Amino acid sequence: GLEAQALAALKPGGALARYWPLYEERHAQVELARDVARLLETGGILMAEAPTGVGKSVAYLLPAVLHAVESNERIVVATCTKSLQDQLFERDLPAVLEALGVSVPIARLKGKANYLCTRLLEMAEPRDDDEQEAVDALHQWAAGDPYGDLDRFEAPDAEVWRRVRPRVAADPQSCSGAVCRRGRECFWARARRAAGEARITVVNHALLARAAEAEALLPEYDVLIVDEAHRLEG
Repeated sequence: GLEAQALAALKPGGALARYWPLYEERHAQVELARDVARLLETGGILMAEAPTGVGKSVAYLLPAVLHAVESNERIVVATCTKSLQDQLFERDLPAVLEALGVSVPIARLKGKANYLCTRLLEMAEPRDDDEQEAVDALHQWAAGDPYGDLDRFEAPDAEVWRRVRPRVAADPQSCSGAVCRRGRECFWARARRAAGEARITVVNHALLARAAEAEALLPEYDVLIVDEAHRLEG
């Protein structure tokens, strides 16, 4: 079963030890992964607390990946901040997939205002040379970036970027598919489609909270894993 697969991957000489040469078996990590695997098989709710250094993300991602491979269920992982969200999507989750030698569609979804609006970028009117430099760099970045995630844009000047960003970000209030004819090139719409097709979608607490009130903000899912759950109420 799922529990046996997870434990086998975590043991000395297992999949993770073969992938990470410096991997060491940690009893608390194995216990947490075992409990998560059991829950994924049986259903229910698990609340777990683990100290720093246990390797919590691997402990829940490993059984989650195995479950996504074996079942048709969809999993949402919600973490506290956008930077942690990026770390899970760009580093931790791909590493677990590679270590296990499996592949499932994954996605990262943030709130609409985190994505570049190409229409607003074309309409942007820089107020000085510094802003012009930022807008030019943004045009170049947008032409080759698949996500349009403004958190990932490396601006020439951080202070100037703080002024420009709100003027080129998708507006959650005013923009919608009904009034915008750029659905195919809209980064937000593209991110939503990717989440709809993914087996594992990584979100943040803020988006998860809004999804409780806004219908269809998140695709339907079967399993919810909340990381840093002690900060979710805030």
